[in-house]
Amino acid sequence: MRTPQVFGIGAALLLVVGGYVAHRALRAPLADSPNPMAMGAAFAVPDGDAGAPRSAPVNCGQMAGASCVEYRSERYHFSFFHSGKDKVREYDEGGGAATITFESSDVARSFQIFIVPYAEESVTEERFQRDSPSGVRKDLTNVSVAGAVGAAFYGRDARLGNTYEAWFVRGGYLYEVTALASRAAELAERLQTWQFF
Repeated sequence: MRTPQVFGIGAALLLVVGGYVAHRALRAPLADSPNPMAMGAAFAVPDGDAGAPRSAPVNCGQMAGASCVEYRSERYHFSFFHSGKDKVREYDEGGGAATITFESSDVARSFQIFIVPYAEESVTEERFQRDSPSGVRKDLTNVSVAGAVGAAFYGRDARLGNTYEAWFVRGGYLYEVTALASRAAELAERLQTWQFF
């Protein structure tokens, strides 16, 4: 998981409490965890004007345990739905890269997106080792998020413990979306609402 250069109190809390929650709640072997994106690996871009704000999907509140709101990035030209209770923080990493955190009062529901300029058409082993030094990729599944090609897998972070991640490439950027492994199904549902514009 990429750590932003600038930390807010909420981000630090995510790291400390998230690591504890991951350690306590995720003692089962990763191999026993089904990859939630394996069953519906390709996600369609919704019909209509992709640049216009969208209405939340009908089942969105069930996913997040609250009402859903659309997050829109004009800089990276994408949007998706997340819990209206999430506190969104954006960190400029320099060189066109950014980290966006979605911090929940239920820390286990928090997740982040790391975006970095990327010239390759798919994620290379070298890039994976650079951004995920643990080298853990369990239940690796090829996926397409709104037409962006990538992979989803269970990983390991030294601070957080077991994670669920989806990495995909689109328009000259690599997107690394990371949540605690216990929230894999919830993250997969969020990714189903993703669209590029």
